[in-house]
Amino acid sequence: MRAMQPDLDVLLLAPCFAGIEIADLERISLRRAEFAPGEWVFTPHTPSRDVLFVAEGAVEILDASRRDNLRRVTQAGRGDVVGEHRWLRDAPPWAARADGPAVLLRWPEAEAAAFFEAHPETRQALEFLGSSRRMALGRAFPWLVVGETVHGLARRHPALLLRALLLPCVLITTGLGVLAIGALGASVSAVAVGSALPALGLALAVWNALDWRNDYYIITDRRVVWLEKVIGLYDNRQESPLKMILSVAVNSGWVGRQLGFGDVELRTYTGAITFENTPHPQAFAATIETLGRRLQRTALEADRETIQQALEARLTSGGAPTRPMAPPPRRDDERTQAQTGLDRWSFEARFEESGVITYRKHLAVLFQRLAPPTLVLFGLAALVAAALSGALGYASSASFGPLVGASAVAAALWWLYEYADWANDLYQITPTHIVSVHKKPLGRESRKVAPLENILGTQVDRRGPIGVLLNFGDVVANVGASTFVFEGVLNPSAAQQDIVRSQEALVDRRLEAERQRRQGEMVEWLAAYHERTHGAAPGPTS
Repeated sequence: MRAMQPDLDVLLLAPCFAGIEIADLERISLRRAEFAPGEWVFTPHTPSRDVLFVAEGAVEILDASRRDNLRRVTQAGRGDVVGEHRWLRDAPPWAARADGPAVLLRWPEAEAAAFFEAHPETRQALEFLGSSRRMALGRAFPWLVVGETVHGLARRHPALLLRALLLPCVLITTGLGVLAIGALGASVSAVAVGSALPALGLALAVWNALDWRNDYYIITDRRVVWLEKVIGLYDNRQESPLKMILSVAVNSGWVGRQLGFGDVELRTYTGAITFENTPHPQAFAATIETLGRRLQRTALEADRETIQQALEARLTSGGAPTRPMAPPPRRDDERTQAQTGLDRWSFEARFEESGVITYRKHLAVLFQRLAPPTLVLFGLAALVAAALSGALGYASSASFGPLVGASAVAAALWWLYEYADWANDLYQITPTHIVSVHKKPLGRESRKVAPLENILGTQVDRRGPIGVLLNFGDVVANVGASTFVFEGVLNPSAAQQDIVRSQEALVDRRLEAERQRRQGEMVEWLAAYHERTHGAAPGPTS
């Protein structure tokens, strides 16, 4: 039995079939099953391991390890796979139910197993999806936006952890040997060295294990993300939207091919992002490519639907042809945008005004700048207090009062200068641009502006224990061949998301304007066609 064309279209949306010949996919036999809202698709007690593909609607996957507390794993939409977790060695107790009316394509277990024998890469891709969903269940990524779904999640291959543990094992083994020799020979120095080496090795082992656990490679339905974190020292997130990825390549050595890991290299407009030593690298790359094609297909379907609606509306209605809606005016006066937030005398590190999100440098940067004049003011206050108590013999000098007063005024002006300099260093996200403003008190103002559509990727960089502890760092936006840096801002992950959301909003506005323009053109063409063929534009039917 050959797969029908609608079913084949669904299979082509599944990353697990990337690279499979169309002829092989057409031989897959699928059974259509309809589910009512809230109906269970399967439970942890379902004996079969059938693989299901969502053809219509959505399915909610739930963790049923506790019957009294079902936890949501993810939501599967058109083209997504359901039930892949049952092919894992230690299958989690998950269930699935329809989230509204849903149609699924059921692939029987026996036929799937036979297909996996001929195409083991398909099973590896399903195992990668299942392990990704299981790993994502126990982790919270606060930067994910509402409706964003994780399709791939992995750490570096465990072989890299074993390699990192070699040196700690050598230190522990050597230390224990030295400790034994020192104990037998009653050598205090040998005992000290023998005790220190295992302690150092154990600490290094724990550090390397935690470092390995805190690095993630993530694929969502919108972007790819590389999370890199060194506890207390470094926190970095590098990401690129799927639409900005030009190509995906997989590189692996002999050892990597034997153990199942390799490098996934993503080529973007700004260069390359490499996910090093990724498990299931082929499945990882296939997921990225398939999700990218999904985005393109979704955009094309939206365009077709818009044109179809325009044609139907024009054919069934009368009146003059509808003119295309003009796109919203662009706010190209960057100077007007940049003035927002200037001369705002507060200690706010982030605020919104007139649709413009403004970031200042973290308060820690301000306190660092204010520390010298503040210390001078405290020193002058202590000097005056000592003079009033009679501890200073020269306090009665005629020049003492004016000198202290002038110094206090100078220190206060210095304090105000540093505050004003901090307050007027702004990083702004407008509906169309990102803006960097640096204004010196009573001095020059410099501005740097970049359009949102030219941003090809963003990166978060938190360095040092202070930056990690106080949650501030840099946000780097790649604009063509140059970079645009928000330096030392509060919560750089949130600032990065503000940029991404503004980009998405701008793209949505322009796509909608383009759809409106195309709709207007189609209406004009249709009206002209009817005028030529029928002598008048179509009117309403009676």
